[in-house]
Amino acid sequence: MWKSESGKVFFVIIGILFVMISLAVSTNVIEMDKEIAESRQEDGNVKGAHDAFLAFISDMANAINYAAMDALQQMGETPVIDPDPNSQYNPGGSQIDVAEFNKNWAKGMTMDHINNYIESNYMYNRFDYHGYAVNAEPLESWEGIYFIPIYMGLDRKLEFPPLTPDLLIPEETHIVYWKVVVPMNISIVDLATDEIVANESIEVENLILARYPLLESLTMEYETRLNGSNALMTETTAFAMGYTWARGYLQYYKPGGPKNVVDNEHLGLTVNGGILLDQAFLFNSVTLRVLLNMAWKQKGYWKVKTLA
Repeated sequence: MWKSESGKVFFVIIGILFVMISLAVSTNVIEMDKEIAESRQEDGNVKGAHDAFLAFISDMANAINYAAMDALQQMGETPVIDPDPNSQYNPGGSQIDVAEFNKNWAKGMTMDHINNYIESNYMYNRFDYHGYAVNAEPLESWEGIYFIPIYMGLDRKLEFPPLTPDLLIPEETHIVYWKVVVPMNISIVDLATDEIVANESIEVENLILARYPLLESLTMEYETRLNGSNALMTETTAFAMGYTWARGYLQYYKPGGPKNVVDNEHLGLTVNGGILLDQAFLFNSVTLRVLLNMAWKQKGYWKVKTLA
């Protein structure tokens, strides 16, 4: 072969070298893949249990949000006005603030929803995540649940006029959201060995995506402006004084002027106008123009009052 002058021998040798090189490279690549595969963490390790715990926290936080939103909706639709002193939501057994009673009731409804969700998904090893089960104990009392107020500022385009001495100018900071915190006892089970690898007492929290607290705060502020000698009384008195002055001068200086200085129908519109003005100052509502048009077309005090 050494003495052969044929070119075929040379190419055969090169081909054999290429085959040997490719075999060496392939063997090296296979060994690297094997090392990487062997270095991967298996399910039976601490990281698997931690991942199962994180999956539980994420799912339970969403469930708590929906449970609290449903509770706030129920509380907003049918609020308790006259609390029962013997109710479970009045732990002291004495007279309790209505707002505090309703908040306790919302905690109780939230607890009921969460317990139903726990019994359906997180008991008896139902939740299986890569060989690990997360079990949770049902909540025993609503008193462990608590709401944390989230304060925010309002960007109002209309400013409040200080119309009466006893009317405090409302702060631009309101409770817009509540954050709910739920204490829970959980355990993580290795399904392969049926061994409990962790027992934890945790607190799961989430922001309640409902603006009931803001609505409640604005409603209480609106009630303050309407009651007693506050803004509404001052506004309607000012409107009525201008109205009666104008009507009184018209009786003297205009032939066939108005027969009465005060007309009940116009007085009703004056009161309704003051109410709508307070709504504009408080809510800065875009529907104010529509309400004014509707009120202007109504005839009779009781109809205008219904719109307010």
